[in-house]
Amino acid sequence: MTRVLVCVLAALLMAPALAADSLSLDTLLEQARQGRAGEARENRERLARFRAERDRRDALEQRSENLEQRFEANRETLEARRAELREALGGMREVFGVVQQVAADARADFRDSVTQVQYPERDAFLAGLIQRMGNADRLPDLDQVERLWLELDREMRAGGQVARFKHPIVEADGDTDSDETVTRVGLFQLTADDDYLEYLPAENRLVERAAQPDGAARASAEALDEERFPVAFALDPTRGELLDMLVRMPGFLERLRQGGLIGYAILLLGAVAVLVTLERALVLARQRRRFKRQMADPAHPGDNPLGRILACYADQRHRDPETLELKIGEALIKELPPLQKRLVWLKMIAMVAPLMGLLGTVTGMIVTFQSITLFGTGDPKLMAGGISQALVTTVMGLSVAIPTLLLHTLLHARARALGQVLEEQAAGMVAEQMAGARAAA
Repeated sequence: MTRVLVCVLAALLMAPALAADSLSLDTLLEQARQGRAGEARENRERLARFRAERDRRDALEQRSENLEQRFEANRETLEARRAELREALGGMREVFGVVQQVAADARADFRDSVTQVQYPERDAFLAGLIQRMGNADRLPDLDQVERLWLELDREMRAGGQVARFKHPIVEADGDTDSDETVTRVGLFQLTADDDYLEYLPAENRLVERAAQPDGAARASAEALDEERFPVAFALDPTRGELLDMLVRMPGFLERLRQGGLIGYAILLLGAVAVLVTLERALVLARQRRRFKRQMADPAHPGDNPLGRILACYADQRHRDPETLELKIGEALIKELPPLQKRLVWLKMIAMVAPLMGLLGTVTGMIVTFQSITLFGTGDPKLMAGGISQALVTTVMGLSVAIPTLLLHTLLHARARALGQVLEEQAAGMVAEQMAGARAAA
């Protein structure tokens, strides 16, 4: 009885658990059934996509084959048409080739021409014409060929014209002025506001030259800008090379600096020669005027060399002729040296200046050979300093010596002429005294 009660109690306790397990198994079975249905649906969709991709690939392959067949057919047709075109053109192909070559040459020349800034649209036209002439499938238009001739004719006519147009200019400081009035002189020169311009073909820009020429070249640009016709214009046929050389040409002061210390020493000698020349010229001119006044009034001796000779004669005329001759000769010896004073300096400078120029030449050549030893002969600019010193000092030495020698000769001749006047007067006084002594005897 007890055992029966225990079994009944256990059955009552296990009944809820068995009911729960039965519910979980049903749920699991339902989920498994739904999962199989979903997988079957995905497999059917995947299979449908695969079949669609396969059909699409087959269609593309078929289209590719059709396109290849059409391409081959078109290629054969194109070759046939090209053969027909070549046969139809005949000798005209050579004409088109010449036109293409002329257009290419003209485009290259126009790019470097100063007229490119005035007519920039022709570059695009020539590029299109060259491309069209090189295309065997299209024939050029008669208008294009005619325009090529017109562009060549306009370029030729521009070589003899002075034209004005508006164009931006890059100034020397880097700023850009928009729409400045530019004057074009033929195919060679561009100016604006009295300044020379430089055309940069690679950048297609107009640039104001950093260094402008002076003198007649600058004056001609100013006259052209102000339209003071006719104008004696400084034309540069090399399109800027001569202007660059003119700007780089050293001026007078720069030439003097190239002479170095020896050049400055030669200049110092030249300054001394000028001062001595001026002093001697003034002194001799003043003495000459005094001589003339004294010779006009010999009875009243003045404070001058001739007056002192006359005073000596007046004081010693009572003596015998031999003593008078000695006294006048002594006075003459005192008066002649002041007339020749400092003229020897000019003679010395005339002799030393060429020697100093030769010294500068030697030192300049030494500097040149040192540059050659260190850097070789690849860059002539490295040797320019020594060569400039060698040449400039020689020129400076000769430039000082030649006029100094001429001035020394001139002043020496004037001093000698005054000395002759003194000697003639002294000889005349002695002769007069001797004549008087003989008459008295």
